Parts: sequence; structure tokens; C-alpha cells
Amino acid sequence: MNRKRWILPVAVGSSLLIGILITIIVTANFDFTKHGIASNTNGSKAAYIEASEQSSVSAKDLALIDHINKIFVQAAKKVKPSVVTIYSEKVIKVLRYRSPFDFFFGDDFFNQFFQQSPRERSKPQTDKYIQQGMGSGVIIRSDGYILTNYHVVKEADDIRVITTDRKKYEAKVVGTDPKTDLALLKIDASNLPAAILGDSDKLQVGEWVLAIGNPFSERFHHTVTKGIVSAKGRTFGNVKAYENFIQTDAPINPGNSGGALVNLRGEVVGINSAIVTPTGAFAGMGFAIPINMAKKVVKDLMTKGKVVRGWLGVYIQPVEFRPPM
Repeated sequence: MNRKRWILPVAVGSSLLIGILITIIVTANFDFTKHGIASNTNGSKAAYIEASEQSSVSAKDLALIDHINKIFVQAAKKVKPSVVTIYSEKVIKVLRYRSPFDFFFGDDFFNQFFQQSPRERSKPQTDKYIQQGMGSGVIIRSDGYILTNYHVVKEADDIRVITTDRKKYEAKVVGTDPKTDLALLKIDASNLPAAILGDSDKLQVGEWVLAIGNPFSERFHHTVTKGIVSAKGRTFGNVKAYENFIQTDAPINPGNSGGALVNLRGEVVGINSAIVTPTGAFAGMGFAIPINMAKKVVKDLMTKGKVVRGWLGVYIQPVEFRPPM
């Protein structure tokens, strides 16, 4: 009886061991997981695609793509050195009336107690704040003339320019034209890489353009974005009497103001100026001042410091009828 009790467990154990060995051998022989390629739920195999297997694009098409890429690259390289970063600072003065608690918790207690009378302490104080701004600009002459937006340097007390080689310059305002939102700056430098100014009248809707500038901060200086000319002759805001903006979907963001809108020949065809957005960020509608208009403004700013526009006056008076004699 004891011998029979041992035979049954041994036989069962041997059968299980043989079954496991057969399963391992069959799996290995039939190569169910060949090369470790996993199958998805429908049984198809997923694998890496070798570059030599990508034969759906012809060599002629690839050559065309490479050629187009080089056109974009060359246009950006041509203009980037001519785009600068502009920092502006403005001193803001604010009148502030003292709080009754300022006597104890405000400026120097002893100064107030011993040197200022109650009447003097009751007078409003002038606080000064520094308002900082940042934008872009385009070098239009090698002797230091830079074109930018008026709103970038509006009423600024201090203007600094950083060129593509990271050199810093103090800039002075040669002249401004608020009606076209343009300003001309001058830095004390020579042999600067001046941009080639194109002909904005020749731009076509649908034509590729690049926007080059410094969006948001100095960290993103000389950012290049791509788009097309969405429309021409756009007007909006307070400058519609003098502007016919170039509309583009090339991403333009705060800090791009005053930067270059460039065609694929590497010519500046516009000065990036504004965006229309419900959120404050780019929403696919950017606007640039046509360079042909900017050329006319620059000519006046260089010679006169301002833009002089002609006007026609009309005077109305009653007409006295006199019958013929």
C-alpha cells in the first residue's frame, strides 16, 4: 500500500515536467517570437523602417524639397544679422499721498520727525518707476541707422540696441512718425550688416514670407517663423488713413514689433507691427508695414526729423447771386 501511494505522485509530477519541456521545445522550434517583434491585436507585425525602404518619394521630388529648404535657409541667413534687439526704459512719475501710518512704518522715522513739518508730511510725494519694453529693429544702413516701430521706443528715456554679435549700443531717436508707427534710430557704429530692402508692391497673396525678430524675451532672439502673405491693403486702428498693412500668418508675438518680414529672396518687404488676437498670443493674424511706405517715411526722418504731409483746405462761404446787367 505504501508503495502505491508513492507511485501516483511521482507519475503525476513526471507528466507535468514532460509537458513543460515539450512546450518550451515546440515554442523554440516554431519561432513564435522571432527576433522579438511583437504582434498587435490583428496579427500584423510592427517593425522599424529602414531608410532604404522609403521608396514612395522619388529622387526628383527629394531634390526639389532640398532645394526649397535651402531657399528658406539662405533667406534667413541673409537677413538675421541685420535684425537687432531693442530695449527701452521710461521713467514713470506717480504722485502718492502719505498714509497716516507712514509716520511710523514708512520712510526714515527720524527724518520725518526732525526735518519735516506736519504740512510737509501731508504733501503728496513723487514716486518714480522704471517702465521697460523690448522689441526688434532692422539695420537699414551700415553706418548705424535702424528702423523700428514707434510704439517700441515711444517716449523712452533710454534706448539700447543689441546686435547679432551681442554687442550693446546706446541709441538716439532720429525721428518718429506715430501715424505710420515708424521710428528711426541711430547708433554709433560702422560696417554693420544692412538689410536689402525689397519692393512690397510686388508681393503676391499666397507668397511665402519669413518673420524675424525677438519674441517675448532676449532668450528667443532672432527667432525665424514662416508663413504666407494672407492679404494686402489691410487697415485697422488709428492709422488706417495712412496704412495698408500686409497681413500674414507667419507667427508674430510680443517682442517681434519692429522686426523684419522677409521674402524668399532675402529682401525685407515689411516691418512687423501688430497682431489681432482675443488672447494676447498669436492667433494667425499678423500685420506688417509695407517697406515701400517705410522708405518714404525714412527719407523724411533723415532729412527733416519728421514727416511732412501735404493737405488740401476747403473754405465754404455763401455765394451772392447777381443778375446780369
